Amino acid sequence: MAELAGFINSSLMFAVHSQEEIEVLYGSGAGADLHGIFTQASAFNTSLVTGAWSKLEIIAAAITQIAIAKNEDARRLLQKRSGSPAPVSGSVRDAHGR
Repeated sequence: MAELAGFINSSLMFAVHSQEEIEVLYGSGAGADLHGIFTQASAFNTSLVTGAWSKLEIIAAAITQIAIAKNEDARRLLQKRSGSPAPVSGSVRDAHGR
């Protein structure tokens, strides 16, 4: 009986982790669903890479695009909270320097 209980517990945990992974990747954001990575991601901005595309240049451009998006999100959040436009230049850091 203990073997059956162990099998059921491990099977249930596997199923829960599988569903969790699917929701993190593809969640619709409707109701209690998470917003999935694939459903929220923006397309890669190819204008950031010019000339011949090496793998290193593509990764660097993707990192740049992510940094730009994070700064825009932070500015929008600060503007929403304060009611006034947030500074456009400089980095936005929290109390922990992140």
